[in-house]
Amino acid sequence: MSAKCDEAKMKLAEEIKEHPEFIPFEEHLTEKCTSDIVADRILDESKKLSGAYSAVKKVAEKNKTGNMGYVSDAEAYKIIDKYYGIDTAATSEQHDTSNVVDITKLL
Repeated sequence: MSAKCDEAKMKLAEEIKEHPEFIPFEEHLTEKCTSDIVADRILDESKKLSGAYSAVKKVAEKNKTGNMGYVSDAEAYKIIDKYYGIDTAATSEQHDTSNVVDITKLL
């Protein structure tokens, strides 16, 4: 685990001190935080767990039936990932070939 990942997890831990209702969001993001790219997205000062909650709530309100809005857990986690830009970070990480060594050059 990198120092940046540790820093991102600390940021999330600080946020849930004031909003323990966001613990499931924090747990999801902590699990996702396995690279500096994802850590950078979480560390973005403009991104907060409360903002992720608002994004999920907005979608839930669109799915409203009567007085009840809803979102599945899987859908909520996708919304959170999109809010933090983690959905695109994973794609960027998969295509980062800067540290790849062409073994044919070693032959």
